[in-house]
Amino acid sequence: MALLGALLLLVPSPLLAGEKTDTVVFSNGDHITCEIKILQQGQLTVKTNYSRTMELDWRAVARISSPKYFQILLENGRRVYGTLVDSGENGVVGVKLLDKVDRFAAMEITGLAPIERRFFQRLSGSVNIGATALKSNAERTFNLGSNTSYRSREWYARWNLDWYTSTRESSPRTNKANLGASAYRFLGRRWAIVSTASFAKNDELDLRLRSSLAAGAGYRILETNNKIFIAMAGLNATMEDYGDSSGDSTNLEGDLSLVFNTFTFRKPQVSFNVMLDVYPSFTTSGRYRVALSSNLNYEIISDFFVGFSATYSYDSTPPSILGSQSDWTLTTTLGYTFSP
Repeated sequence: MALLGALLLLVPSPLLAGEKTDTVVFSNGDHITCEIKILQQGQLTVKTNYSRTMELDWRAVARISSPKYFQILLENGRRVYGTLVDSGENGVVGVKLLDKVDRFAAMEITGLAPIERRFFQRLSGSVNIGATALKSNAERTFNLGSNTSYRSREWYARWNLDWYTSTRESSPRTNKANLGASAYRFLGRRWAIVSTASFAKNDELDLRLRSSLAAGAGYRILETNNKIFIAMAGLNATMEDYGDSSGDSTNLEGDLSLVFNTFTFRKPQVSFNVMLDVYPSFTTSGRYRVALSSNLNYEIISDFFVGFSATYSYDSTPPSILGSQSDWTLTTTLGYTFSP
């Protein structure tokens, strides 16, 4: 619970809320004065003086303007930067950098985010928890998950934590935990340099600790207002400690990764994510590892959601003779999303 409290400290304070100096004009001629927060997956999130947040269908927005500095992502993978100016034409967004104004069709824009000055204003993420209790075999489970992301003009960083623990009558406690961080340095239209660090523990696999450092390249195959598909490839160096006293082992692996995300804007909002990692070993001939994770989030009220997640891990040649080749979990959680 202390860890959960620390994670909640990352929720931005209202004292950091920006001024409501932005304007959104709708196709029917109505307009609001607000603070534009982000456009992603077909929804424009704004804050007004009368409500905490509002999610607007991007298709219903005719024109927008803001004096703040934004990063704008286009459907062809190009990124442009500048302030938002009223184009005077419905369905067209004006982007001003210095004395030059470029005009883009609104449906050509798949992402829009302000490049904030303060560190905490660049953070967004979510926290979720879940627990179960069964009388029949005195089973108790608890899981905690969180993710926080940071955005600047040329960088995108993400931190995530997933922890699962289970106790059962006449059985030892089982723990599974993953802690990771990744950084993306944008290159060109669709390419990025990717670096990651992660730490994993899994009692079912007899894994005390796996520390990993990876680096590679990522390519956005598809990015629209409701779908993202990314492929990544690189090298992964690991140090593993298993519980059978076999000692630490150092390995060099390949890292092949696919990430898919889709989103439905209509109420209630629903998002689905799946990530597949395959690690062929260069150190141990014939060994490979597979990690698959997916989650489905279903909005219940604004900023709160119920989540369903599944994970699967497989090791073709586990170093420990006491551990299983595979492990899986299914969890249900309640969660909260936050943004500056």
